Amino acid sequence: MPYAVWLEMTAPAPIDDAAAVAQLPGLIVDLLKAGWDVPAVPRLDDDVEDDAAGEPGLVDLSVVGYADGAMIGLAVDTDVLEVATTIGASLCRHLADAAPALLGWTTDSLRVTTVTTPDADGNWLPRLREDGPRFPVAEHLRDDLLEMEAQFLLAAAVRDLHDPTGESRRTPNAVDAADLIGGAVTQHPWGRELASELGTLLIAAAEHETAAGTRRPLTGHGNGDTALAQHLLSAVRAEIDQPATDYDDDRMRGHVLLDDFMQCHDLRWNHRSDDLDDAAYQLRSRAQLRALLWAGLRVLATVTHDVTEHARTPWLWLDALDSDDANPAVEILAEIDDEHLTASDEEDDDELTAAADAHVLIRAALLRPDLLETPALGAPGAALSDVTVTAGPLHHVAHDALLTVGADAIQAAADTADLTTTANRVLPALRAIEALRDDDSDPQADPYNDLYDALDHLLPADDTHDRRVRLARELLRLITTAAGATPDMPARVALELFLDPAATASVLLTGDNNHRTVRRLRTCILSAAAALDPALAGSFAADLPALRSTDPRVRELTTTLHAFAGVQPLMDAFLTPLLRPTPPPGTWPPNARLRK
Repeated sequence: MPYAVWLEMTAPAPIDDAAAVAQLPGLIVDLLKAGWDVPAVPRLDDDVEDDAAGEPGLVDLSVVGYADGAMIGLAVDTDVLEVATTIGASLCRHLADAAPALLGWTTDSLRVTTVTTPDADGNWLPRLREDGPRFPVAEHLRDDLLEMEAQFLLAAAVRDLHDPTGESRRTPNAVDAADLIGGAVTQHPWGRELASELGTLLIAAAEHETAAGTRRPLTGHGNGDTALAQHLLSAVRAEIDQPATDYDDDRMRGHVLLDDFMQCHDLRWNHRSDDLDDAAYQLRSRAQLRALLWAGLRVLATVTHDVTEHARTPWLWLDALDSDDANPAVEILAEIDDEHLTASDEEDDDELTAAADAHVLIRAALLRPDLLETPALGAPGAALSDVTVTAGPLHHVAHDALLTVGADAIQAAADTADLTTTANRVLPALRAIEALRDDDSDPQADPYNDLYDALDHLLPADDTHDRRVRLARELLRLITTAAGATPDMPARVALELFLDPAATASVLLTGDNNHRTVRRLRTCILSAAAALDPALAGSFAADLPALRSTDPRVRELTTTLHAFAGVQPLMDAFLTPLLRPTPPPGTWPPNARLRK
């Protein structure tokens, strides 16, 4: 029956390094497995056979390290108490000089108890706690990878400071600056890595600013002490104007700069003071590191304002700084990002154009059906003949339009016009959807999908040009007739479809959040509508959420759309500021500036 031997050992001083604490259990286990000398134990009973006692061994062990020491548990395979006690005491003496990391350790307590049977997992000792990793996962990365990742995180956080609305946080490569700093000051090794790479980036970014020839005042975005950030900005620019060291590489110049700055402003977050206990030291260290990182991010955001406007990913931002100390992999990753963005931009433009055409066709069917008879709309490559429009977003917009108009209106249109075939395609699904809304008694039914199947027949992707155009016109004419039977229905349906045009047309862009996608799509819709008919574009503009009022800007907008219809550069210059969340002061009337 084994004995459990519990040893509690204390370090001569608290261990500051979290990584060193994490390594303690593994170090002690390795020493235990290597073995140690145990002094002989006199036999208490001379009648005990020598071979009955045998050589005691370890059947289980458990080690937990913490900042002040370690708790060690041994399950010794012996039924002699003195043997177990002697093994525990000898282990204490052995560990105290077995490794440099344990020099000076002392034994606070030694306790021996009996154990009867192992648990279900075969453990003789109770688990002190769940076995955790010896190192944080990031510590397994190579140093150059850690440096690159730290630079990536800083670059992404700088981009966050340039977007105080927070919209970019819902896009790929987004980093919340406050969240990053909050995690870095508590999670090893990121505080160390971010602080180390901050100096390198400050020098590289300030050199880029000087080469550009424009120096901006400190950004007001971000947290932390503004005065401290201003001091750091001045120190960085002074180093660029008149170097204070003999080093010519960004890394060493940045290291010396930050080290001097931390000493001058009591920010030596990694310097231990003898007059502080562990808790006080940790609290002060985190506060100092947080202050340093916030000041550094705000300075980086200030000196790279022009870079951030054009570099759309952290890798592109880092590559634009053109630092001599940049890892060669940064340039490769930036090229990959650039190629990906170029391809996705082309795809996004095509998707936005098709969705805009779909919205314009449906609104024309609702408010200006005469425009749909224009021969140019059915010409090869035009909206009615383009399968990327008719078999794509027009599917979705027509789907919502039919649902809003309702089955009764569609039935009435079929009865009063030569649209029976088209109406009969969609009516069963519409009736089923309306019944499902009233009584969802068949959870397996999917009439919404049935409606899409009907639209597949009415807007085919693989038919002749003339038949595709004819079927599209018939579907649009069905919507025109059904909605037009009720005086206010066309305007009401048109408004509802434009409230969230991206969702209506099922537009999902690469790397965009929904708010930006909606703004971009509205720009495309207004441009496409203006090219077809300025009055139709004016009806879209009147339904913009910010303009649905008696605001005189509606009249101003309509006038401008008439004036610049078809002139794409002028139209884009007009629409872009209009569709921002809040037009900057002085942007109205925009056409006054365009006409100069």
